[in-house]
Amino acid sequence: MGSMTLASPLSTIKYFDAVRDKVPAARESVRLFLAPGVLHCGGGAGPDRFDALTAMERWVEQGTPPASMIATKANQPLSRPLCPYPQLARYQGAGDPNDAASFTCAAP
Repeated sequence: MGSMTLASPLSTIKYFDAVRDKVPAARESVRLFLAPGVLHCGGGAGPDRFDALTAMERWVEQGTPPASMIATKANQPLSRPLCPYPQLARYQGAGDPNDAASFTCAAP
């Protein structure tokens, strides 16, 4: 039997959009980073290790919101940028497809 998604990313996106619609200040103070292939809290094939705490500290203490976060997979040579929704990690067409440096965050 295949993997089962416990929390739909679609319901998370719907909630995120609702917050931004109801609270105009949220457009500048809230970001959503989806981690494709990770499942709810880990266990999927996607890269599931990233440092959200440092990104939040920089945002709060220095006023610099995260443009992306690099995620890695334990014991595998796999990394990807996690992009602020609605942007997605897009392969640039050259370079190692397992290396985050070969990707850029772009609108769908």
